[in-house]
Amino acid sequence: MNYFLGVFWSLMIPLMVATNDTMAYFCGRSFGKTQLIKLSPNKTLEGFLGGAFFTVVAASFFVGTLFNYESFICITHRIDMLPF
Repeated sequence: MNYFLGVFWSLMIPLMVATNDTMAYFCGRSFGKTQLIKLSPNKTLEGFLGGAFFTVVAASFFVGTLFNYESFICITHRIDMLPF
């Protein structure tokens, strides 16, 4: 029995959130000039766009890498309706 089935989803979500937060911070500090919202004065449009861009890049790399390993793919044909 392979115990790593579906581990992909347990890794993907937290890594993408961490990537977005980190890259938004660095892009905002490096290039940020345009305030995003008044509620949070340190948030910038450049940080938001940089975080979004690097999250998409990281997700593409992460998915492309992990889908090469069968143990990280959630196998849907094994899921059945247990209560029924």
